[in-house]
Amino acid sequence: RFPTKWVDTSVAGQVTAAFENLGQPFTGTDALAYLNFTVGGDAAGSNSLCLVAGLFSLPPDSNPFVVSYLGDGTLTVVGSGTVTGTVILQGRDYTGHATRNAGATVILSVAGGTATTIADGTFSLTNVRPGSYEAQARLDGYLTAVKSGVNVESGSRDIGTVKLLGGDATRDQMINVQDLAFIGARFNMSKPVDGWSGNDGWADINADGTINILDLTLAGS
Repeated sequence: RFPTKWVDTSVAGQVTAAFENLGQPFTGTDALAYLNFTVGGDAAGSNSLCLVAGLFSLPPDSNPFVVSYLGDGTLTVVGSGTVTGTVILQGRDYTGHATRNAGATVILSVAGGTATTIADGTFSLTNVRPGSYEAQARLDGYLTAVKSGVNVESGSRDIGTVKLLGGDATRDQMINVQDLAFIGARFNMSKPVDGWSGNDGWADINADGTINILDLTLAGS
């Protein structure tokens, strides 16, 4: 109900805050303000939490009153976690030998971190704060996959395997006739020694260096 006026964290292990009324009337018993804070460091464990009552100053013609609280408690710090998983890229998941699933980006929002998959498609995000996240896996030429409700606690959380669908040659997060036309216009092109020219490489969906029926099949499937 009351907005924060200032917060002081200059003393180690102590948070001091002030709130102001701004003329809002109130009656009865209610929570007047909330203070959310994050404990720094990665060490997990518990410590006593001491809440100290203070004074609220009202207008000059009124008397200050003491803020009441339910009592002291325990502050528990939960250690950071690790999120792992696998991203498979359609058209690059060859069974029986090493795959080419490197380069996909996995993002945990908000502020959960970013990781890049290695050749077998696996990834690992470390030092993730406990909480609920949305995971996104993305790579140019593929449709982004989203997984909600990724709950992270201390320890490791494996979100399983996600498969990205390929064929988005125009990179607009849609696979349609425009992608087929884009690939068809560059059909049978091969990657030059010095790399693709302009956006021609966008049509090489499976990144094998040649634009052929495999890329068309991805866009058409």
